[in-house]
Amino acid sequence: MNDGTHGSSAARCVGMMLPLLLALPLSAQDHADGTTASTSAVSQEVQFGAGNVMLAGLIRLPASPPPHPAVVLLAGSLPRAKADEGLAAVAAAFVARGFAVLTTDSRGTGASQGQFDIASLELLADDAMAAASVLRRRPDVRAEAVGFWGVSQGASWVGPLAAKRAGAAFLIAVSGPLVSPETHVHRFLAGRLRSAQGLDDAIIAQVTDARRVVWNYYATGEGYEAAHAAVEALRKEPWFASSGLSPTVTVPSELEGLPGPTRTFLAQKDFDPLAAIEQLTCPLLAVYGAEDAQLPVADHVETLRALGRRPEARITVELLQGLDHDLRPEPGAMRRPVAEDPYAMMARWAATRVTASGRGAAEGL
Repeated sequence: MNDGTHGSSAARCVGMMLPLLLALPLSAQDHADGTTASTSAVSQEVQFGAGNVMLAGLIRLPASPPPHPAVVLLAGSLPRAKADEGLAAVAAAFVARGFAVLTTDSRGTGASQGQFDIASLELLADDAMAAASVLRRRPDVRAEAVGFWGVSQGASWVGPLAAKRAGAAFLIAVSGPLVSPETHVHRFLAGRLRSAQGLDDAIIAQVTDARRVVWNYYATGEGYEAAHAAVEALRKEPWFASSGLSPTVTVPSELEGLPGPTRTFLAQKDFDPLAAIEQLTCPLLAVYGAEDAQLPVADHVETLRALGRRPEARITVELLQGLDHDLRPEPGAMRRPVAEDPYAMMARWAATRVTASGRGAAEGL
């Protein structure tokens, strides 16, 4: 094993686990569009094709008369997204606002086929597009009013790619990193070294530089000696196991044998989420918890607010006081009273956007 596999795992480590209720499906039926479904009054289990695999999802439907606006939930790295209680809470807020909601197990997780740890951001975006297409083909959904809600990597890495390709009505991005996957992993591991090992900034910078040298060598095939020397300088340290490095560096003749997850990470480690966000043509709501210890929230908020001041931008940024990365209350944090639940706020924002788009279409605007 080499340190690239550590990087791939760390890049996908941020999930969302908030407990609430899950609507359960009942009987089965087939649809003319090729999906299969089991139905109840409130939800439908669906299967649909995405490339060469079948993905499994759960559609939750509101009680209001159709056709409905709709939203696809992008779950980051959750292992069983459609059965996750936290995402059920998100879905409930949107259903209460009249949205149909589709939550899908990512490829290779839950009931979906495929292999998640080798799925690139581009491939996951294609899967999200396939999910949006499932909703658009339904007669009880407004095809022009389908958007995305994403958390963590689903927010700012997969979300902008999917929203742009799918012509989404909106994108809601929760706790999304605005840096590349490589930089995000370096920050994650730096935090772990600082909190768990008590290392100072100078040593952490040395470890980060070593990781960069090794990963650059793996990505380009050039610089083996420098990568080997960087690891040798740190290998005997007592905290080395937490460094995100392997004690050995793969030699040039064996680079083709790097594991699939490592190759996937190396191929997308420099992905620029800000560039993807700048290409969005739909409204974006970016939401952060002020007590998020996993992201440099103040920097992210200022960056997006600056971007939102451009004349062509349609970016709204919400900083929620007293909430953490998962939008849970941070113990002991000072919080301002809020008028509504964060998910209810997001659903209200989305409802305003699809109402405006529907009115504009009806008026020929």
